[in-house]
Amino acid sequence: MLEQAAGLDGMDTQAATLEAIRANRSLLDDPDPVTSILKSVGTALRGALAQAQGRYAATLAAEQAKLDAHATWNTLPPAKQAVLLQAADIQALSLPSTESDTDLLTALKARDLAAWQTLTDALPTRFAQALAAAIQEAEPKARRVSLPGATIHDEAELNDWLAAARAEIEAALAQGPVIL
Repeated sequence: MLEQAAGLDGMDTQAATLEAIRANRSLLDDPDPVTSILKSVGTALRGALAQAQGRYAATLAAEQAKLDAHATWNTLPPAKQAVLLQAADIQALSLPSTESDTDLLTALKARDLAAWQTLTDALPTRFAQALAAAIQEAEPKARRVSLPGATIHDEAELNDWLAAARAEIEAALAQGPVIL
């Protein structure tokens, strides 16, 4: 479980304590010296997993609210919305069972903390994909235009970027509706 807890606060101390137990050949001592380490690591992992799932759920709700506020999305029937969400691989994920240490380890092997973060980070892109698909349902000729990236330091650079973005959008508008 310490491998899964790498990077969490206090886990370096727990790893050092476990290494000291191994080095001193104290694994069979009574009371079991590993029990407190296991309990501490388990508690930290359960907390981190709950936080990760909470961040995922909060991001999911925020992105769903943005999607629900879009006029085009609201014109689609709920069944079509569900299909588009499924196609974008958007789904609510509940906190897995972590009652026992075995359950906790199984849950983390199925989806570790880094994977939870990756899923959370991907949600805005996935919702954008669902919205783009909805817009293309309503406007078949619509196509996505990506605005140029930039680091803007002053108003002159902002004006230059806006002019470049405007030119790109206007060129795309000549071919039909534009999705930004």
